[in-house]
Amino acid sequence: MQKEIKICFFTSEKNKRTLQFISYYKNDIYLLKFFSNNVVIATRPHEIPWDCDLYCSWWLAGSIVPFFISKLKRKPLIILGQVQIHVRNSYPPATISVNQFFKNYAFGLY
Repeated sequence: MQKEIKICFFTSEKNKRTLQFISYYKNDIYLLKFFSNNVVIATRPHEIPWDCDLYCSWWLAGSIVPFFISKLKRKPLIILGQVQIHVRNSYPPATISVNQFFKNYAFGLY
């Protein structure tokens, strides 16, 4: 028998009750629960469990803590939301990938 995966859904939304009314949160939680009955919803960094098999986070700016936890535990992280990062002092304005942003952020280049 295969072990059911544990998924952590994280967002920095202040009130957990609002997640059931905002459609993009509600839909994503529904889809995650379709794949696993073991979905943990966290709205504060200290609520993020360390024993998940998959981390899912909304918004790039709020994904720093799940990013480091997933890297330390060597588990995948899915970042959701509109992501567009502008490179400063570039003409014409340029964008970089989320992966490159996190690499630069982790090494203190921003």
